[in-house]
Amino acid sequence: MKTQKECLALHLGTWYGIFSETTFFNQIPTEARHKRSQIIFEQPQPEVISQSNAYLPVEAENEDLFPSANPWYYQNFSAGLRFFEEGSFSNGRVQLAPFSDFATEQGFLFENQKMRVVQQFDSQGRISAITTIQEARGENSQAWLSQQIASLAEPVDSSTALSEFFAEYENSRWHGSATTLTADHYTPSQQSVTLIMGRGNDFCWLAAPRLLLRSPQILPIPTTHRDRHFQIELIWLPNPEYYLGLIRRYDRQGAWQDITLIQADRW
Repeated sequence: MKTQKECLALHLGTWYGIFSETTFFNQIPTEARHKRSQIIFEQPQPEVISQSNAYLPVEAENEDLFPSANPWYYQNFSAGLRFFEEGSFSNGRVQLAPFSDFATEQGFLFENQKMRVVQQFDSQGRISAITTIQEARGENSQAWLSQQIASLAEPVDSSTALSEFFAEYENSRWHGSATTLTADHYTPSQQSVTLIMGRGNDFCWLAAPRLLLRSPQILPIPTTHRDRHFQIELIWLPNPEYYLGLIRRYDRQGAWQDITLIQADRW
């Protein structure tokens, strides 16, 4: 079984990407704001992994990129973070608390593509922002980035995109495996799964093409709820025939319980 640092090492390289942030006011989304990124993971020593970031407007040239002044080094991992052996991960608060903001970051690694989502809630448990990070590395990453930037010139209505997604994938069948890591330890448990894509009753947001976020729109904060269990689910189809899912669960006390990675092929 890989260590958490060995799983992180699967991310080594230079990643070019686009950050797209949508904020919410009274549960109504605003127009997304975008920026480009260059994030470099390096391993200068066998036990050391560093990360340096650079950001700039989408219209800027590559020559304008500059790394962060102080790259950081991974020494210890936060209590709410778990990596899976193929590189996907989930990170977030370990406890839903009153009068406190709440956030999660979950991401998939698939070959030389990476897809991440940061979801933020305010102190009242209301969704406040969703940030999608699409990234690629390797010899075709700059051409991929140019294509992504060009697609931003044609904004897509979120409700229309969501309807089109379910028109294509609702009731689709998938078969594969589910791997679960708990808050108590890093030893995975695995089982076979067969699932059918459905809409559900929770808040749904198509964060990027074939990337679906499903969660409560308002979290069950302790000041108003005795039962505070909830889950945040992320689904990405890196191609139309392959399903990746992350489900991060919290128990009745609002404590982080476990995270499950689903990998499945379409029947």
